[in-house]
Amino acid sequence: METFKHFPHIFFMAIWHAVFCLAFLLTKERRGLHDLIAGIWLLIILWTAVRRCIIIAGLADGWIFRIVGMPMAHGPCLYLYTRILSRPESALSLRDWIHAIPFFLISLITLFSSADFSQAMADVTHANEPRFIFVFLGVAGGISLAGYSFASLRLIRLHGRRITDYFSRITYSRSLVWLNAICGLFLAFLIVFTTMQAISTGPGAPTWVANAALMGYMLLISFFCLRQVPVFPVSRVPAIASTAETETRPKYERSSLSADRMRELAGILIRHMDESKPYLNDDLSLATLAESLGLTPSHVSQVLNVEMGKSFYGFVNEYRVAEVQRRLQDERYAEYPVMRIALESGFSSKSTFHSLFRKITGKSPGELRSTIAP
Repeated sequence: METFKHFPHIFFMAIWHAVFCLAFLLTKERRGLHDLIAGIWLLIILWTAVRRCIIIAGLADGWIFRIVGMPMAHGPCLYLYTRILSRPESALSLRDWIHAIPFFLISLITLFSSADFSQAMADVTHANEPRFIFVFLGVAGGISLAGYSFASLRLIRLHGRRITDYFSRITYSRSLVWLNAICGLFLAFLIVFTTMQAISTGPGAPTWVANAALMGYMLLISFFCLRQVPVFPVSRVPAIASTAETETRPKYERSSLSADRMRELAGILIRHMDESKPYLNDDLSLATLAESLGLTPSHVSQVLNVEMGKSFYGFVNEYRVAEVQRRLQDERYAEYPVMRIALESGFSSKSTFHSLFRKITGKSPGELRSTIAP
């Protein structure tokens, strides 16, 4: 046990944290394919921490500790995790294994290299023989992280447009905004770490930065991956054109709806909204609305986008704002707080309600209420 006194205690805490989160993640009741990717992602981070801890303690004399291609795995994990959440109708295929080739290739190169990587991993600034390989790894890892971060940001941007055609309420998990932050942190770390490597004159700075980044990275990934739920219910995946398809061909190109039929369905949809008021359900989705009308989500989406020129999100929330306006002018609701009226009208977020109300009416709820004579 004497040897283990050199282990950084923060690594012990991080390892136990990662093991717990990994077990929790893989035993969730409603697991999705994104949870499997997250589990692999956390396993890679966990192994990186364990390996670094053991090397610092001077115990790395096995062949498995020679494999140092882990930086090449984080970018593909980020990208595949983002793609599965934003495109649930497309499962992983054999082609997706292409993303793992750089990791396996670099791992094989370092595995069969004659260089001793133990000291270099413990203190990269004192590396001698394997210095070139570590410089190569740093450059390759940086390019990989940057490339996959930008690719993931593109998916998230397209996803942000897509969910407005499917949901009337955009939540934190549905928007995948936290993955935006992860991509930004990746890019920021690359800039900071590369700068510190370039200007550092002592051995300690790059090492502690890498250690702190690894621990923070593990905490962030585990926390948000545990919270993340499937964006689209597996049994009710939207049958509307995917964001990738809309960039290469017109949306609804293969639809069988004629212009006359779209006008007819638009009338049916408006009557249903006026009479049944489904928008009072704060989590109304395209699939739910289509089911209540006996239509397909694709046809409802086409009617909204083409015939009415609106997204599902915008269409439903216009009705909610109109409902709030009606109640604010109704003396029966004179004693009701504005937020209570908003919640009963289908809104679930104060910030969303105020921003949409002002955008649609040009006034705040309070300004509108003050103009109504008592």
